[in-house]
Amino acid sequence: MTVLKRVEELYLDVLRFIIIAAASILLIAAVGFGVMAGKNYSQSSQAEKPVSADVNPTEVTDSVLASKLEKKPSGATTSNRVGEDGSTADPNEKTYEQIAKIIVAFVSQNGQGIESLQLAPVVDVIRRKASPYDDPTVVKEFADGLAVVMEKTLADPKILKLFEPLAPAPVAPAATVSNDGEVMEQQAAPVTPSLRESPIEIVNSTLNTYARLFNAKIKEREQARAAAIAEEVQNKATATTQLMIAGSTFGAFLFLVFISIVVKIERNLRAMPLAQKVES
Repeated sequence: MTVLKRVEELYLDVLRFIIIAAASILLIAAVGFGVMAGKNYSQSSQAEKPVSADVNPTEVTDSVLASKLEKKPSGATTSNRVGEDGSTADPNEKTYEQIAKIIVAFVSQNGQGIESLQLAPVVDVIRRKASPYDDPTVVKEFADGLAVVMEKTLADPKILKLFEPLAPAPVAPAATVSNDGEVMEQQAAPVTPSLRESPIEIVNSTLNTYARLFNAKIKEREQARAAAIAEEVQNKATATTQLMIAGSTFGAFLFLVFISIVVKIERNLRAMPLAQKVES
């Protein structure tokens, strides 16, 4: 065998080794990209984590009390209006009535006869509060959550303490002098009872605070859903790219295997004349 042929055989051996090593790396890479693509597709099929729209009653109570502290103490103003009236059909009517009964009972208990509310207008107000939401599921969440918040907040001892009656200042009876010079006492005019706080104002503050916190929860959930959708789209795009890379890598692996077979055939063909010479 000449030196040239030996060099060719050596090159073929080296080439075959390189091809086998490269083919092995490509096969491993193809499997790896395929696994990552499958993982991304499985992640994209998962639903986003649900974000609860429940409002903590304690948070509502603290917010209402904080708003009272920011205001200067003053006598309560009497008002029978909780909000705007309005009526539309709603499947959550029983929940609205439950909330309205809690509010009416609260105002009646703490209004000392000065403030009072009727059930029907309060139901209309609560229905109007829930009307901005188009999704019936969200409306039900709003109504159910408001029922819980109203029941707990309006029964909270910290709220009820606001309605402890103020003791009227003692008034001395007025003294007059009769025509005959005798001093006569007259009873003082009756003192008009007053409230430290307006229960209707507390109800309004609780309603507005709950609506604000509920809207924040809904926005947070919508943002989480939008982020989940964006992540799902990104995962699918990444998975598609990884599948394409895996397919291309596997195709390159098959090509190198074919080259390896060609090299093997070439080596065998080169060995055949040498074997024939040895036999002869």
